[in-house]
Amino acid sequence: NTVTFNVGNSRELFASANNAFNNLAGPAASSFGWGLPFFFGRRVYTAIASRMTSAGPGPYYAF
Repeated sequence: NTVTFNVGNSRELFASANNAFNNLAGPAASSFGWGLPFFFGRRVYTAIASRMTSAGPGPYYAF
């Protein structure tokens, strides 16, 4: 599948007063990390290592 997404200029983004960006990207070792923009507008759940939850023991994150 083809996915279209925009990547901003990191120098301009870091020079702004913002602390989070929805169009920041960078290289990753043999994988692609969607990063924070993927999670904007989603509910994110986390579980601490070795702690039991209704979804099973941690650690994990889910969205």
